[in-house]
Amino acid sequence: MDVDVYSDKSDTSNNPDALVGELEDPAVVVKIGTTAAKIAFYNFEWRYVTLVMYNTMLHIGVESFLQVYNQSVALKLGKFVPRHRVHVPQFVIFGQDIVEVSENVNWLIQNRYDNTGMFIVICSSANYNKCSEIEIFQTFSRLYMPNVIFLKASEDGDEPMLLTYYPVLPGECRNNKPSLIELSNCDRDMCFKNMFPEKYGNLHKCSFIVSTLEQPPFMHLTSGVNGSLHPSGADGDIIKLISEILNATLVVTTPEIREWGHYKDNNWTGSLADVFNKRAHASSCSAPLTPQIHGNFQISFNYASIDIVWAAKLPALKPSFEKLLYPLKMQTRIALCAMFFGIIFMNAFMNTKLWADIRRTLNIGPTNISLFFYSWLVFFGMPLLRFPSKSTMRMIVISWIWFCYIIRTAYQAALVGSMKLTLYEDYLQSFNMVIKKKYPYGGLVSLSDYYSEDEEVFSNWAIINFNESYTILDELLNGTSDFVIALDKEFIVNHIMRYNGTKRLQIIPGKIVNSPAVLYFKKFAPLRTPVSRIISSIVEGGIFFFSFFFCMFVIMIVDMIYSNHLERGDFLFHHEVMKGAEPLKMSHVKSTFLILVIGWAVSILYFFIEVLSKKIVRKEPRILK
Repeated sequence: MDVDVYSDKSDTSNNPDALVGELEDPAVVVKIGTTAAKIAFYNFEWRYVTLVMYNTMLHIGVESFLQVYNQSVALKLGKFVPRHRVHVPQFVIFGQDIVEVSENVNWLIQNRYDNTGMFIVICSSANYNKCSEIEIFQTFSRLYMPNVIFLKASEDGDEPMLLTYYPVLPGECRNNKPSLIELSNCDRDMCFKNMFPEKYGNLHKCSFIVSTLEQPPFMHLTSGVNGSLHPSGADGDIIKLISEILNATLVVTTPEIREWGHYKDNNWTGSLADVFNKRAHASSCSAPLTPQIHGNFQISFNYASIDIVWAAKLPALKPSFEKLLYPLKMQTRIALCAMFFGIIFMNAFMNTKLWADIRRTLNIGPTNISLFFYSWLVFFGMPLLRFPSKSTMRMIVISWIWFCYIIRTAYQAALVGSMKLTLYEDYLQSFNMVIKKKYPYGGLVSLSDYYSEDEEVFSNWAIINFNESYTILDELLNGTSDFVIALDKEFIVNHIMRYNGTKRLQIIPGKIVNSPAVLYFKKFAPLRTPVSRIISSIVEGGIFFFSFFFCMFVIMIVDMIYSNHLERGDFLFHHEVMKGAEPLKMSHVKSTFLILVIGWAVSILYFFIEVLSKKIVRKEPRILK
């Protein structure tokens, strides 16, 4: 057996009688210690260390307990807090009378030991009146210690007496009356097994108070009679199911400050404050788990996940003339430009002496036409006045006509859709671009904990309340704010869907965090264990996932149908989705008309230059030779 001894006692008396105290019959104390050891052996988890607390150097009950319980223990002599503490879920407490026992129990809980652990509390006085169970069980109830077995000498002083209590009984939601444990059928110590049953598995219609707030699409609150709130949605369904399994009366409350909650002025705000200050048993606020929250609260079994992302307004619109080039990807643009530059080069080459030599060698007739000019005529689909007589040249021209027809037809077909598109400048590809462009950013104060190690981001974080997020999202959808907000992605999608695809914003690629969706409890809350067990069964049985994934499935379908609700920086450039059957308007084709007007202006200018040149030629005097 591994034993660690911790002591703050400086008085080591050599008088065993003084250390034992007023034990009139030490034999019963030995029986109590042996019984406690058997209870611990068959009910405690051997992987954990058991804390044994007592106040006297020589204690018969402790000695008999250690002789039977041969697992790892930590002996704690007196009241002191060790420098290095580990989580201890099982305790054995010895005391000479009920006052000493009560003081030890109160001291443990005040020093943040686990009140929901398994406790074996022993009053080792043989005097029945010094171990009143009424007083100690009032202490157990006040400290929310459900898993307690109290051992004392029986009234006749011959045998140990075992008592426990049930915190919730039918018609009594805060019971503190002890109940006697009868030890029967002790063949092979069978009576010592399963002595710590679940005490909060049935609340007998007592209240189960949950603090939450409206968080579409997973939590919707509707008002009922007498001002009561009825939850719905995936999170609402799970707390209703938990309440039914616990046989409890569900009471839903909302915090005074409608937000998840954060630590402020030595207290908590929002929904977490209701739990921290014992106004609610649990919080279903879908708050992302941060180190500070995890250090001050306990969580249930996780049943889903939450994606926290950055949302910003759409970037500025691109000039409308760029729509003319949008149907052509960059490779196609480069190929077409190279082809036409090649035609210009060939046209210039045909005016060189080298081409004249090649033409004489190949017996090609003179070319008095402009290759560049006729190539453009063919490309724009205009008729040719002249056609090559040689079959070789004719095939080249026909191939060029066919190629231009394919390119022109495909381009015109794609251009109709391109004219309807709304093209934007470069999207924000990461949060680093937000910092680089010096956009204001922020969110709920609890989310800033994820950037606590980044001093620049943490110091410039703008704190907003949860209710302000609706206004900020509307400003982003209207394009009137440069603010970049951190929020739950599903909440953003649900808010945008109200506008039926008429307004959009962009989600910056990458998540701030993917946090588990859990219920939050106060540290060492008795209801945490049964609630976690229920959630685990629900998740493993697929009951919750039917509700949760149905909600997610609806969001995915709507997001596919109205995929223009959101814009993602890694999506838009090559997969722009149409908004629906929208007719062509002047705004869609104004760039085309602009090009047409420019062409007319160039043609008129060219016409006047040509007329002026002919007049100048006619006025020049002829020189007779």
